[in-house]
Amino acid sequence: MGIKWSHLFVFVGVFGILFAGWLKAEAQGDSLSAHPTQVGPGQTVSVDYVNSSPTTNDWISMHPVSAPDSSWINWQHANAASGTLNFQAPQNPGNYEFRFFKNGPTKSVISNSFTVIIQQQSQPTMQLTLTTLSRDGDANEEIL
Repeated sequence: MGIKWSHLFVFVGVFGILFAGWLKAEAQGDSLSAHPTQVGPGQTVSVDYVNSSPTTNDWISMHPVSAPDSSWINWQHANAASGTLNFQAPQNPGNYEFRFFKNGPTKSVISNSFTVIIQQQSQPTMQLTLTTLSRDGDANEEIL
């Protein structure tokens, strides 16, 4: 996106106009930010977006990293100036990203990537207790 110029200013001195010019302000561009960066299959992954010039045909799609634009997994409309969209992470482990398409097929920006990982399940632990009886009837417990 280019620079937007606004606000003409003029400095006037005793001898007339000393300086005149335009103030410039950088236009805010489109942006995407995915979070969290690691999720489990089927968990929620969110994308924050800024849409510099919203239309009714803007959308954000989820893709495997390096996949063609036509290989989207899911998509949602994003026709507000900014917001957060929530998606369900894919079932397959791997690296994914969001892509912002403006007014249909024009790709604007790509988000940071996020990773779907399969969590290792903790191994069950077993605790054994050995109870011994003495001749006088006292019980002694020992944890192994």
